Amino acid sequence: MSVALTLCLGLVGWAMELAHPAFFAAEPLVVWTEEVSPPTLFFCGNPWPVEWRAEKEGPRTRWETPLAQAPLGVWIICAEGACAAVLRVPNEKSVVEISGAPPGSTVSLDAQETRIIGESGKTFFIAEPGQQKLLFAYECGRFEELLTLTASQHLVVKIGELRELLLSSSEVLPGARISAQLKVRSAIPLPYLATQVLLPNGWQVESQEELLLPIPPEHEVRRSFVIQVPADTAIGRYEIAVRWHGLELKAKVDVVDALSPRVVVGHWDTQNNALNLTTPFALTYERMLWASCLLGQVIPYTTELMTPELLKALLEEWASVGVR
Repeated sequence: MSVALTLCLGLVGWAMELAHPAFFAAEPLVVWTEEVSPPTLFFCGNPWPVEWRAEKEGPRTRWETPLAQAPLGVWIICAEGACAAVLRVPNEKSVVEISGAPPGSTVSLDAQETRIIGESGKTFFIAEPGQQKLLFAYECGRFEELLTLTASQHLVVKIGELRELLLSSSEVLPGARISAQLKVRSAIPLPYLATQVLLPNGWQVESQEELLLPIPPEHEVRRSFVIQVPADTAIGRYEIAVRWHGLELKAKVDVVDALSPRVVVGHWDTQNNALNLTTPFALTYERMLWASCLLGQVIPYTTELMTPELLKALLEEWASVGVR
């Protein structure tokens, strides 16, 4: 069993995702990849011929195959230059999956061995149906939970959740700054938010003080950081990703040579009469007054005039969300 855990959790890349680390005999095997070629399946070191059913889901492909007459045990699935192990178990068992746990934390389920969580933030247990006590411990705290398990049940216990990644603006100029906001939840108290921010080459996290604040347990919290876009960045669409305890979220931003009027109005600092793309987008009363004063003029940081039609459209959008 430990071999299956190590392979499954250590070799699955971000481009290949298994539905579960263990699947029941009555279930099909399900995997997602970014390739259009079907995965290869092995049992006991030998190729196992299967017929995959493929379904496109956005940029990825969902692969599914039944293994009704196949043996129980460790199966190896290979795709996109990586391999992972998945365990096929009897229908009479239960599977308890742990996700979003801090690396270095420990978890145990009743009399089973205590597991140390690695960089993936995941582990799993094969358990008997009935009541089982889950024990989880980390440097800042611990908790226990009594689980009620049934046969053929996949129970996922989320220690941490990376719920949302929001960028302050959908557009940015070369040399400007934007901010990113994370929504996270943790079942245990954490001293800080130990995230890994993946940026395009040359981009930098300029301000991340909020990420160093403690995370209270069982509350959704928001943490922000500022990103500096280099002045020599080429025009185009770029991706920003955040990883935390084996979880990942992505967001895209367009680097442009001229902003759209709506973006400028929704990010204008009326007190300092300056553009501030690090603040969340919002059409406010003060910004509508400022936009009205631009009638017939070129809008700053754009190539467009503030026409009566454009002003009317902005005012209608502002009115539709209520006066603020």
